[in-house]
Amino acid sequence: MYSEITRSIKVTVRPFYLDQHSSPADGHYVWAYHVRIENAGLETVQLRRRHWRITDGFGRLQEVRGPGVVGEQPVLGPGESFEYTSSCPLAAKPSELTPSAKPGAANAPPLCEKERIMSVAESLPRAAERKSRAKPPLRVRRPSREAALEAVRTLIRWAGDDPEREGLAGTPDRVVRSYAEFFSGYDEDPVALLQRTFEETDGYDEIVMLKDIRFESHCEHHIAPIIGKVHIVYLPSNRVVGISKLARLVEVYAKRLQIQEKMTAQIANTLDEVLQPKGVAVVIEAAHQCMTTRGVHKPGVSMVTSRMLGEFRTDPLSRREVLSMIGTPGGGSCEHV
Repeated sequence: MYSEITRSIKVTVRPFYLDQHSSPADGHYVWAYHVRIENAGLETVQLRRRHWRITDGFGRLQEVRGPGVVGEQPVLGPGESFEYTSSCPLAAKPSELTPSAKPGAANAPPLCEKERIMSVAESLPRAAERKSRAKPPLRVRRPSREAALEAVRTLIRWAGDDPEREGLAGTPDRVVRSYAEFFSGYDEDPVALLQRTFEETDGYDEIVMLKDIRFESHCEHHIAPIIGKVHIVYLPSNRVVGISKLARLVEVYAKRLQIQEKMTAQIANTLDEVLQPKGVAVVIEAAHQCMTTRGVHKPGVSMVTSRMLGEFRTDPLSRREVLSMIGTPGGGSCEHV
């Protein structure tokens, strides 16, 4: 048996020789391995393609890939596990293994060694980059609804009006309900949103783009509206996601207190971490009412931000192709202001 814990994922492998499936006369020896993958960490994880390096106890290697997709790409919560059994041919004859070196013996060399658990199309530098961006979810204890209502009444009084007068009596309730809608993104998990993907693409490996996704957000500095549009582009590695999920991903991050730069990075990083494509590009252009209706009062101004990852960051030709497909950000009208 072989067991290892990597990145909070515990993998246990038990090998078996399948005599009934082997053909010694043809030099064909089949070994099976039962694999148990357990989430020993505190966060939910998703299984992806698995790559194994199998040895026969004498160092002779046989490259084997585990199932690319098992069911619906299982998601394991803390303490949950997934098991499957597979087989592979090896050059080792059972008679070649001495009694002390047979599988299961105390001094037996491992028959199966785990090489890594990640997408087989993902390079190690990209994996390290994705891991370095991971942050724990924000946990905030929310006050009661009555406390929120009283906070609105306090602001009305601070503005110089009476929250008890007829025209303002229902305002605290309306404001609290509006805030529940404006900031509903805090109640949604963007990673869980993208869990269902599709691999039946008939080999499609070109750019996927969703343009002009309108959004409304709020500036975290003044809680003033940010209104604009998002362009999302990715270069699939081996799977795609429904386009409605891209629009919903924008909504999850837009329905939070934001700055445009952070929202751009969040959308791109989440797509990159979950889909693990060859490249991701996100471009956002928006008008900020914190500078059009207050402060410097400059209407008609739009802000453009972009985030390029993978091939769109390293390959100038791919980057230019993406930007040409999007067009000239900020070149349109600002009628959304």
